[in-house]
Amino acid sequence: MSHNSDFTLSFIGIEGNACAEAAYITWTPVRFRISRSDSSGREKVVLDQEQIRDTAPVFPNDIDLSKLAIPTVLFYADSTPGSVGQETCEIIFEQDESHKDIFVGGKFQEGKLFNGASPEDLDIKIKAMKDGVAISTVKTMIRVRKNANLLSAKARKAYLHALSTINATDPEGRGIGIYSTDFFKMHVKGSKSIAHGTEVFLPWHRLYLLDLERQLQQVDPAVSLHYWKFDEPAPNIFKADFLGESVIDDWGYPMTTIGVSTSFARFDEDNPLRSWAIDREKLIRRMSWFDNQGKQAGSNDYDETGKIAFQAVLNEKGTYDHKEYLFRRTVDEKGNPKVDDHSFTKLEIDPHGSTHMSNNGFINYVPTAPKDPLFFFLHSNVERMWGKWQTIHTLFDPSSEDNYPNQKENDNSWKNVNASLWPWNGKLTPNEYHYEAPGTRTNNFTTSKCFKNFENNSPIIKDALDPFGVTDYQNYLGFEYDDTAAFLDQYSLQNDHALKAEKSSNVFAESIKSPGFQVLDKEADVESLLESMEQLLNKSSKTEKMFSKSVTPGNKNTELRAVLNTLTFNKIFSPQVTKLSAKINNTLEKLLAVAENREETDAILIPLVYDDNRDIIHQLELNFRALQDDITAEVSVRYYDKTSDRYETKAFSRYLVVYLLALYDYEFIQDKKIYELIARNGAVLFEKIRDEEYLDLLIALLCFASNETIRRIYERFLEPTGFLADLELQSGQAPNKTSNKIWALITLFNNALNN
Repeated sequence: MSHNSDFTLSFIGIEGNACAEAAYITWTPVRFRISRSDSSGREKVVLDQEQIRDTAPVFPNDIDLSKLAIPTVLFYADSTPGSVGQETCEIIFEQDESHKDIFVGGKFQEGKLFNGASPEDLDIKIKAMKDGVAISTVKTMIRVRKNANLLSAKARKAYLHALSTINATDPEGRGIGIYSTDFFKMHVKGSKSIAHGTEVFLPWHRLYLLDLERQLQQVDPAVSLHYWKFDEPAPNIFKADFLGESVIDDWGYPMTTIGVSTSFARFDEDNPLRSWAIDREKLIRRMSWFDNQGKQAGSNDYDETGKIAFQAVLNEKGTYDHKEYLFRRTVDEKGNPKVDDHSFTKLEIDPHGSTHMSNNGFINYVPTAPKDPLFFFLHSNVERMWGKWQTIHTLFDPSSEDNYPNQKENDNSWKNVNASLWPWNGKLTPNEYHYEAPGTRTNNFTTSKCFKNFENNSPIIKDALDPFGVTDYQNYLGFEYDDTAAFLDQYSLQNDHALKAEKSSNVFAESIKSPGFQVLDKEADVESLLESMEQLLNKSSKTEKMFSKSVTPGNKNTELRAVLNTLTFNKIFSPQVTKLSAKINNTLEKLLAVAENREETDAILIPLVYDDNRDIIHQLELNFRALQDDITAEVSVRYYDKTSDRYETKAFSRYLVVYLLALYDYEFIQDKKIYELIARNGAVLFEKIRDEEYLDLLIALLCFASNETIRRIYERFLEPTGFLADLELQSGQAPNKTSNKIWALITLFNNALNN
């Protein structure tokens, strides 16, 4: 045998050449090449491996380090699913052979941390051994989407760096990265009825997440789009060094405000999300209805006895139970169409929808949800469960109606398995909004050097159905999760033996157990909601009809909250609400008559503005002009009270004047108006800052102000006064909610002053 060859080890990309990015592998094996310089003789090498660990990973204190694995690769002869891999591999070169191609994938070590996936970057060294000596090496890692609650400090930092890089801000603090220009705007109203409430929900979001993940990996190839396992406590996600410490309000019955909160995700000084912005809007508005340090996601509601009780989101086992196909329509006992109870897409309501609603703020409304980066961890978990469900049922064939319906030509047109998807197809959305593709997404799905790309960089639904390349290796999209290895037919799930290929005739219980969060999937349900709204106006006991199991009888305040919470939930998940939106909004505006405080009035006004109620918007403009003249002027909205047969007014929160106008019309709330308002009223405004109504107002103004304007305000009015130092003192003495707001105000000033 010849002993003169130089050997090279390399991972191979889709063009058939060595590709550094291909060294980031998953459980599904990828092509690996052993090359030699001299092919004149017969030669043998042995492939072996060792762990690379310069320093030990630093994990949160609550992680069981005894489960930390030694990440290990397996060598395969081919890429056929179910193949058996080996931890070492003997390679024989015959004469005239210059290279050998095999396949390399990660070893799934069930029960270990991440089931054996790499906790950090490039921690495995593959070695070509000859006569016991390493003659060539290459580094790799088992890169999968991991449980974000368990990530090491280095992995958290890498993710935050990649995320903040693709959402870069300009010197004025505006979000100008592709996250703001493209990925946030992909999830606005345009996607509401095409990617929600239909069988397209899961395929569209799978590709949406992959597009973003590939952007992150262009910054750092070791990063993956990790997940929030929301059916168990995940305290480390909700920390100031990661996705933000959130105010917890879990004591009573929630009052949801669509896409809005006066509380903020709070970050450490060195966390890049501290300067997060989407376009002009700075900071992340979020508050948790559940104890995010000790409980799974959920919120309080009234149980059948009329007592407030915590309603947890549906757990993972319940999500899989008796789900036999992705999506199928059937009819109820009255002949009304509905989604069949055995459809896996029932998870869109619970746990997916319930988790969105377990927080107040950006994340609880479709058009605003991606403003909060927590959104992608939430959806990554939904995607994880779909991939595991497919693995449990070996359901990857794109031509199977169980895997996806609408297989026939022209079957449901834009929902057909071969239909191209907005926004990548460059067409207008096939719904009432007719949105154009945002930013640069037209024919521009992020490409990969290692895994499947799409014709014209515009995917079709079929491209999402075999993501791990089980039926056809060419379908492999290049991502996997820490608890599912479809290639190996392995997955981690307690009591999973009962799920494998199970068929059951049992009717699945309704996902949303709480009547306050019931789904109105029939027009009659929406009519019943409208009737309940009208009964509230009539102050009749019949109001309890729809919510009799979820409210204290006769408690008008609670009944109004139940109506508004149901409406909020169904603005996301019910196409029937969209169809009857004009009628609903007309009735909703009348409910101003029964609002008993600013909180309830706010909750009514916000959806009216989102639905372009021109009368309300005009009143907001009038209120803004009044505040310009006198910051203490009463802020109110006019409505018709049929009881008194005249127009009355209701007070609402000052900050909403600015906030809703800024969202509705960026041109109305510009730097000049912000500065002039504060210049005219600064002395009074800063004197009243201990009043949270004025604190919320100032934060709202500065959230939409440029850094230059914030600096001008500080230098002219505040620098000589020690304002920020006084705020720091107040923060230490204030209740948690107030302290959170003071932190937000200080952060807005500091970000501008330090830029």
